[in-house]
Amino acid sequence: MSLPAAQRRALNRIEKTLANDDSGLGPRFAIFTSMVAHEAMPVTERVTSRLWRLRMRRIWSAVVAVAGLAVVIGALIFSRPLPRRRARAWLPAACRG
Repeated sequence: MSLPAAQRRALNRIEKTLANDDSGLGPRFAIFTSMVAHEAMPVTERVTSRLWRLRMRRIWSAVVAVAGLAVVIGALIFSRPLPRRRARAWLPAACRG
C-alpha cells in the first residue's frame, strides 16, 4: 500500500524520533517481529481500506446533510420580508421618524 508523501514524511519523522529516544528499539522490534511472524493478525487490529472508506462516506454524508439543512434554514430565515415601520398617526409630523 502506498501512502501519500506527507504521511510518509510524518512516519519517517516518528521513526527517527523513536530511534533517537531508544536506540535498542529497532533490534527489539525485529525480535518481536520474528517471534510473531507465523501468527495471524487479530481481527481487531486489521485495517481494511474498504471499511475506512465506508465510514468516511457516512461521515461526509452526514456533514453534507447538516450543511444543506443549514443553508435551507438560512435561506428561509433571510428570505422573509422585513417588517415595515408604520408612521405613528398620533405623533406630530415633525416627530415621525
